[in-house]
Amino acid sequence: MTVRITKPEFNLREKLTELDYGRVPYEKMPAGSIIQSASTTITTSLILNSSTDSSLLGVYSDTPMTFTINPKFSNSKLLVNFEFGILVRNGNNSGALGYAVKRNGTRVVTSNSNPHEQFAGGNLVGFRTHYTYVDTTYNSTEPQTYLLEAYLRGGYTNMIAEFNSRSETANVVIYEVAQ
Repeated sequence: MTVRITKPEFNLREKLTELDYGRVPYEKMPAGSIIQSASTTITTSLILNSSTDSSLLGVYSDTPMTFTINPKFSNSKLLVNFEFGILVRNGNNSGALGYAVKRNGTRVVTSNSNPHEQFAGGNLVGFRTHYTYVDTTYNSTEPQTYLLEAYLRGGYTNMIAEFNSRSETANVVIYEVAQ
């Protein structure tokens, strides 16, 4: 004896319109869905020049790249993307800089031991670049402010790092992703 079971087809769009709300609630979004995005454009520039200020070497300096998001859930992932123009130079020598991220004024990730660095191998190196931080540890629905820091590696005494110094704009985009 063979038993056949068939399921009637359904139209997802029809089912969504049958719901008593106009959109899927955030709480019902499947894992991996973008719950919200927030962004800003930054036009402020920053020039870090270790040849005129040697105290900039081997320390973190705040950049103008910062933005705040108000998470809807405390367990979402927050993808923070900093995108900016950078010029790096060190006379005719090499130079290197790393990055760090502050969340609400506290450093949460650093790269002074090389996870993400830009190198200059001579006079001037300029390009558009980005740094992305994935935050899974904020555990709050309070506003979260992220700031990018730059770290001029020690030993490069004539190093200059210019952020958005030629009328470029920077962007900070933060995505909240459901888990």
